[in-house]
Amino acid sequence: MLADEPATSCYLPQYRAFLRWRSAETEAGLRAAADTVVADPATV
Repeated sequence: MLADEPATSCYLPQYRAFLRWRSAETEAGLRAAADTVVADPATV
C-alpha cells in the first residue's frame, strides 16, 4: 500500500519505481503502459 490508498502496487526494480494499479484491465496492460511512460515521459 502506498500512502493511504489500498490500491494494488508493486515495485519494478528495473526502473527503480513503484507501480500502482488504478485503471488497467490486465497486469500485462499495466506493465505495457509503464514501459511506454518510462521510455517517453511525454506520453503521460
